[in-house]
Order: sequence, then C-alpha cells, then structure tokens
Amino acid sequence: MDPLPFGLQWLIQGHYLSILAEPDPYRVYVGKRNQEIKLGTRIVRFNNLGFRSTSPIVGPKTPDLLRIAVFGDSVTFDTSARSNEDTWPGRLEKRLRELVPDRNIEVLNFGMGMYTHVTSLVNLALLHDYLRPDVALYLMGPNDMNWAHWRNFRVDGSTDRYLLSSIADATWGFHPVTQILRKSMVFSILYWRLVELSVAYLASINVDWSQSNDPLSQTDIVIGRFRTFVNFCRAGDSLPVFCTGLYDLGRVRSKRDDKYIRVLRRLHQETKDMCDEEGVANVNVESFQEGSGTFFTDEFHLSDAGRDAFVERIIETLTDARVLPPRARETESPG
Repeated sequence: MDPLPFGLQWLIQGHYLSILAEPDPYRVYVGKRNQEIKLGTRIVRFNNLGFRSTSPIVGPKTPDLLRIAVFGDSVTFDTSARSNEDTWPGRLEKRLRELVPDRNIEVLNFGMGMYTHVTSLVNLALLHDYLRPDVALYLMGPNDMNWAHWRNFRVDGSTDRYLLSSIADATWGFHPVTQILRKSMVFSILYWRLVELSVAYLASINVDWSQSNDPLSQTDIVIGRFRTFVNFCRAGDSLPVFCTGLYDLGRVRSKRDDKYIRVLRRLHQETKDMCDEEGVANVNVESFQEGSGTFFTDEFHLSDAGRDAFVERIIETLTDARVLPPRARETESPG
C-alpha cells in the first residue's frame, strides 16, 4: 500500500470529521454528542448518543412509541441535507406522523460517513436493549461494497475498523490545523474536489474488484453479516428491513468501470435473494436506478426529490409489513 495517497486521503477526510466527530472506543468515532454544528448553510445536530435525530435526547422506549432505527453510511446520514429534519429519516418521521397522527412515532438516524454494516452491527448490539426499536432498517451503501473488496480483506471485520481508525488518526492528529482551515471558503471548495480525486486514486490502488482467494468470497461474507443483522433484530423483537440498489445507474456508468458495476449489481442481487430467503422486507427502489437523475446529487446520495420518493417507498414497505395501518398507503403524499 502506498502510504502517501493513503495518508493524504485520511487527512482530507479528517478535515471533515474533525468538525463533526469525536472518538469512540467501539465504533472508532461518532458525532459530537449534544452539539449543534453549522456547515455553511447546513446545520447538523447530534443527540446524546452521538447521532442525528429530530430530538436532542433519545431515551428508553415507552409503550406508546413506534420507534424506527435506520442504519447506514453517509447516504443515511444524508450529508447534503440542510438540517436533521431535512434528511430522509427526518422527512420519514414527519410524513409518518402526518399519516398516523394517533401514534407517537420516532425515527432515529444511526448513519455516519464511512460507516459499514460492521459498524451498524456494533451499534445495534450496543444500543438495542436501550432503544428497543420496532423496526431496524439497514440501507446498503457504497462502503459495504468498497470495504469488502479492499486488498487483504479480513473476515473478522478488522478491515473496517482499520480503515475507520486510519481516518480517526488523521482527524484528531490534525485537529488544530483543520479548525483553522475549515474557516476558509476557498479551502472548503478545494476540499470536496480533493476528496473526489483522492478517493478515486486510493480505490484504484487498494480496491480489488475480483474476488479473493478465500474459499468463501468476500461478497458472501458481507451477505452473511446481513443475515446476522436480521437474526439479531428478530432475537430482540425488532422487524428487520433492508434497502439495496439505491443508486443512479447512469452516473455510476459514467464514473466507474464495468468491474465495479458487475460487483455492485451482484451484491444488490444477492442481498435481495437473502431477503427473499429470510422473509425480510426489502424496500424496492430499482426504478430509481434508471431515473432522469433528479433523485440523486451524485451516484448514491439523494436529492430533495429523491428523499421524498424514497420516504414513500419506505412507507409502502412498512404498510405491507403491517407496521402501519392500511390507510397510510391510501393517503396521498403532499404535492
């Protein structure tokens, strides 16, 4: 591994995370607990657990509360959203309260940039007894595929932790510098461009889209962890829900090669197959892939129109799973 681009990448990511995150012994980092952070015109509020939600304090579940916990990476964190309420989990909470006004409903967002299913499993294990969510929704993001095809991938999840720790080392090691640099608009603009370029270069030298020599393919290992997520949810009386295939295929084709697309589709299909085999609800967003591009701001992250459309698909899935009453589907969405 070439240490220079690796270190450069984590320094750039560190600039972003130094603003938002703090160290955590189990998940490497979480959001800065109980803090509100301004990023230009955007506002990010972290609750007492270190994650985004519309409520500053997340307490034990009460009998009258319908609690939905969503897990994922930056697509779930919803980086470009203007506020917690503007994220797709925030919009889901607002929409559900409109549709079912006689229920106390809460949607908790446990997404964080660079997280994977491994981090989400840790979150679920640490917080499940306290949260007791009725629904645990996992949105499969690009990190699930990227990290799983890292060279020298390890089956015990240490690859994920190693990469997150590398980001964290840069974040807090360069923290005083980034606090100065982040005040510069010029640096902020250059930062996002450098992230795009460095991620592309880093992936080109460290990600192997061919399967490993392991008897069990790396994709199979990821699917196995998804099954663990399902089993853990059911053991704790939470309904597992998955979403896979949330991406703009046109943008993916324009920026990625054929190997990447084949692996992306394979993981998408095998996740769907796992849901069918396990009887797990799966949010159907395949029509988003061939859209006009209005649902996404890049290959994976949602636009305003995409957030609203995604929320409606989740509501359809929850209604079919009888989490919501039938009238939730019958009520027309606003606008």
